[in-house]
Amino acid sequence: FNASSTDNCTSAIKLKFSFSSDTTFKSIVFDCDSLGMRVVKMWVTDEAGNQDFCETFIMITDNFGACTDTMDMIIVSGNISTDKGSMVGDVKVNISGSNMPVITTNSTGSFKFPAMNQGGNYSVVPNKDVNPLNGVSTLDLVLITNHILGKKPLDTPYKLIAADANNNGNVTTADLAEIRKVILHIKPTFSNTTSWRFVEKNYVFPNPANPWSTPFPEVCNIQNINKDMKVDFIGIKVGDVSGDVQANSAIAPETRNASETLLFVTDDKDLKKDESYTMVVRSKDFKNTIGYQFTIDFDKDALEFADVQALDLEGLHQENFGLSHLDQGMITTSWNGSSTSLIDDTKLFAVTFKALKDTKISRSIKTSSSLTPAEAYNKDTEMLKVDLQFMNKNELNNEEFRLLQNTPNPFGDMTTIGFYLPENSYAQIIVTNTEGKVVKVIEGDFTKGFNQVKLQKAEIGSNGMYYYQLNTATESKTMKMIIIE
Repeated sequence: FNASSTDNCTSAIKLKFSFSSDTTFKSIVFDCDSLGMRVVKMWVTDEAGNQDFCETFIMITDNFGACTDTMDMIIVSGNISTDKGSMVGDVKVNISGSNMPVITTNSTGSFKFPAMNQGGNYSVVPNKDVNPLNGVSTLDLVLITNHILGKKPLDTPYKLIAADANNNGNVTTADLAEIRKVILHIKPTFSNTTSWRFVEKNYVFPNPANPWSTPFPEVCNIQNINKDMKVDFIGIKVGDVSGDVQANSAIAPETRNASETLLFVTDDKDLKKDESYTMVVRSKDFKNTIGYQFTIDFDKDALEFADVQALDLEGLHQENFGLSHLDQGMITTSWNGSSTSLIDDTKLFAVTFKALKDTKISRSIKTSSSLTPAEAYNKDTEMLKVDLQFMNKNELNNEEFRLLQNTPNPFGDMTTIGFYLPENSYAQIIVTNTEGKVVKVIEGDFTKGFNQVKLQKAEIGSNGMYYYQLNTATESKTMKMIIIE
């Protein structure tokens, strides 16, 4: 049984091994009374009498039915699932009051302990405290806010428990702050609770609208057990009220595909070394947006962060920004609220940088999912992509005909083409491949100033380079775009 034991003076062949501190105790006999999991201590002793030990377990089974009196042995097993029926893997289940090892649920959410003696008093205790952001996003903040305001209450006791992120027995704005800090990577975990909580599956809440009115069972207590028992639990992912959690690694959650993009705009600028610059981020087609989150990546070799400031977006404050990863060139942001009265070009927030070398803003800053995933939500809770568009002075002149570079470019699923018209007019966008074949035409009456259209990869064709041309009765402009996997 000894894998490797060494001593600084005694050679390995002279070390003494035993099953207790008594070096003469060199064997153990297991019989029918020993069925089940048994603790074994392995001791090693050197020539000077110094000792150490390790502890392990051995499973004693009656494979061939040699033991006739095994009726006193019982089995405890069970399943753990979400309230939607997804089986929860990687839950560590312990039976306190026994010498059983901790069992981890498999991809089907099942656990099963070895046979043990009847008549004991035990507690089955599930625990899972990993990846607190699993299933958690600003969309959950939107839904919890609606509950707090009475617009749309959370409709199950499990969602209410999930929303109670600070574990104080109710759902308040303090829970929103707790969850947002985790989303923004200001805090790595929830302060006063594990990332998962568990409730016995057969438990009936006396008041489903207030699951804390009576303490709910998060463990299963078994008294004087005398038969096999199946113990099932409902797993609750703290912070996830939208049901996006990936309950186990074998089954991926339902994906939320975004077909449209929420655009943020800012001015592009060439910066000289040691120059300070405040990048003001403005709204574009923001109506009906109820929340967003993303990471701002900046080139830390080119820019030094100085300050971030919330401006004219209702409900946006300093607390909506995470600055814990500035040393990695990342700023996180998360907001939820109402934008129905928000007009285009509203100043949302501003970030001030100092240039460490000559650079260009559009080359040094981008939105990403590096820490906080880039996504937004409309009033129907549909997911949107997020993009930051850089505008130069010419592009800001609404009196000029202007075709903008599509964003993102290159793109995989969808891209946005923006353009300016000097007056209300008919216009068409023609997309052609490198051989000049027309693959897509978009046409219609557009308004003076900024306009944009969406293009799906499925509308165009395979990967590669394409041209898109904006035509009016008096003007024409062509640019390139690239489709990738």
